[in-house]
Amino acid sequence: MTLYTVKTTHKSDTTPVKVVVDPVHVDDIPAAMDKMKWNTAAKLMRHWFSIKPAFVITDDIRSGNIDPLKLKSNQYNDDIVKIDWLLSHRTWQAADVLVHHTWRSEKGISRLRDLLAKAGWHKGKSTPTYLGSPAFTARECDAYCQVNLRTAGTKFDLIDGLFGAIGNGTLKIAVIGKAFNDKGRDLFHVEKTGIYLRDTYDFTGDDEILGVWSKDKVLGKLETVAYMTDPIESDFEGYVTVYNRDFRRWQKVHNSGGDFVVYSDIKWRSQKDLYVEL
Repeated sequence: MTLYTVKTTHKSDTTPVKVVVDPVHVDDIPAAMDKMKWNTAAKLMRHWFSIKPAFVITDDIRSGNIDPLKLKSNQYNDDIVKIDWLLSHRTWQAADVLVHHTWRSEKGISRLRDLLAKAGWHKGKSTPTYLGSPAFTARECDAYCQVNLRTAGTKFDLIDGLFGAIGNGTLKIAVIGKAFNDKGRDLFHVEKTGIYLRDTYDFTGDDEILGVWSKDKVLGKLETVAYMTDPIESDFEGYVTVYNRDFRRWQKVHNSGGDFVVYSDIKWRSQKDLYVEL
């Protein structure tokens, strides 16, 4: 998909104008991200372009309603986004603190009971039932020991490398430990908690704007407002507005480009004397 931009003049100006058309291709955008040091965002977009044949994410995959372990290898990526990079940003630090303090809600404990039941636990069971492992990937945590979550980021955040890579996503918390019965009380001893990202990388919603791009950079929010208000007079030559639909068209032309689930690695934290009553 090629996007063109030209500089026009007022209709009353009859001076000959030499029009130079410098096409901006949607697959030029990762290189522009590199120039802006948006390394993670560039890697994610290049990964999307690399997937063949073209794949449009389904609602079941996007919502997480299918077993994460049944995702095909080209339907997820878990080695691009690093959790320490994500948590270096303030909004995600805040989400991390909140999910750690609130995961033991009624819903969180109910989820924990359900996961333990699948692992063979029942109320009053005398032998311990173990849950989770520090060797688990994020997908395995999603399937076996994820107990709560919190969303972070919005479409109104600062346009930066984080926004280009994630925008808004979901921070999930998993637990490692064992359930046991102590003098008639069913308890779960939390040995570790783990934080990781689950997001989807896709281009749904045809009219959603993905920025005003040149081959070198994307405009900031104030510059974007000026450009969108009057592209002719805004003096941003070489820039074009990029929409989700431009990526969908690229998919159809090339039969390439695949939506996928994004998982980060996991940040494990050891817990001391943390017990949950079941």
